[in-house]
Amino acid sequence: MSLAISAFAREPLFTRRAYRKNMARAAKAFSAISLGAAFVLTTGEASAQSSRASAEEGFSPLNGTPIGFNDAGDLIVLMADGSEAIIPRGEYGLIGDQIMVSDMIEGVEVAQNGYIPPTSGVPVYGSPGPLGMGYASWLIPLGLVAAGVIAYIYFSRSTNEAPAFAQASYSTDFDEDETGTVLTVTATDAESDSITYTLTGADSQYFTISSSGAISFVDQPNFESPGDTNRGNDYVFTAVATDDHGEASSVGVTVTVDNVSDTPTAAATSYTGTAGANDITAAAAMTDVDMLGGNDSAVLALGISAAGSVDMGSGADYLHITGGTAGAGASINMGSGDDELELDTDLVNALTVDLGSGDDIVDVDVTQTPTITFENFGSGGLLDLKGLSMTGTVDLQLYSTTTAATQAMTSAAGTVSVTLHDRGSDIDVYIDSTGSDGTFDMVITLDSLASISSGQIDI
Repeated sequence: MSLAISAFAREPLFTRRAYRKNMARAAKAFSAISLGAAFVLTTGEASAQSSRASAEEGFSPLNGTPIGFNDAGDLIVLMADGSEAIIPRGEYGLIGDQIMVSDMIEGVEVAQNGYIPPTSGVPVYGSPGPLGMGYASWLIPLGLVAAGVIAYIYFSRSTNEAPAFAQASYSTDFDEDETGTVLTVTATDAESDSITYTLTGADSQYFTISSSGAISFVDQPNFESPGDTNRGNDYVFTAVATDDHGEASSVGVTVTVDNVSDTPTAAATSYTGTAGANDITAAAAMTDVDMLGGNDSAVLALGISAAGSVDMGSGADYLHITGGTAGAGASINMGSGDDELELDTDLVNALTVDLGSGDDIVDVDVTQTPTITFENFGSGGLLDLKGLSMTGTVDLQLYSTTTAATQAMTSAAGTVSVTLHDRGSDIDVYIDSTGSDGTFDMVITLDSLASISSGQIDI
């Protein structure tokens, strides 16, 4: 790379003749360089450097301003973060009226981008424009004024390493109902870039991460109502560290929530929870349950009274109806979050359940004589029928009529336990809970559903 002092070299800087002549003067002392000098760079060399650098992966600008030389003759560059980059004396040399700087100096590349005549003898902060080097907004003035010439030098990183995490993976245990930092992940960057931390993965929605890598639960975890993908209280996700130039690295994180002995609240006929985790048991038919936010669990031993309502609110919630029934006009809203509803009793009356948002599990362990309608059964939802101990299979064909759906079950008695009827806007799931007589015993309607996969019905 070539730079000129004070004025243009009258001979092209990179001809063989000029090179031989200048090399003969290479031993001259660098003391002739002064802060009154300006570096002028050839546009041809600038274009070559720019083209080469632009093609390199991770090529990004580093803001810096050359501020002079130290006693050893090293060129000092002040970077935007306040640190100094030193171009050693051995990496540049005075050759006649030129300064030769090596292409690569500890990860900092020097690329030239032309010159502009000064105004009023002070550095001009602006773009050389007509030269068309493509880096107008990133030009950095050298700040050295010469007779009629000001030069600009473009500092860029030619290589950039992604941040490196301190550990190959992270894991920890965390007690349910606790708050605060779960664990902290740390990464360092070889180029001292600032680092941004983010989280990704199936269970990452339950966590936040600070600018320093501290990971916390969004809501207090509740062992009785796990929200992790496998519903086993092992939350698995990925932490990502990204530097200023977009280079990123990732690391796996596992958080296991431990059970802590606690006593659920004994609810009467109604209950209003808090924004945190709530655990309740109810030995009476509930008229009104409002769990608000948080990861909540509710066990209802005598079901829901007529016109009663259960709203599980936001968070990963678990609602278990172990006895009783749902009276006429009763309703259940599971709210947002990955929730689970377990039915261990026949609800007798027709019931509509709003599953809300999230990937929800509907666990039916007892035959339901009424038709139960599930709204918002999403693509990540699961209808779990294992508790019925059926021996047949699931026929995923969407039959156009009830007759066709039931005939598919009876024509292969003992082998098909679940068939589907496409009602246009809904899907009826016909279930032979005995698994042997070829007739359906209950119907579950999945509202506003166009299709269903084999992984969404588990028998």
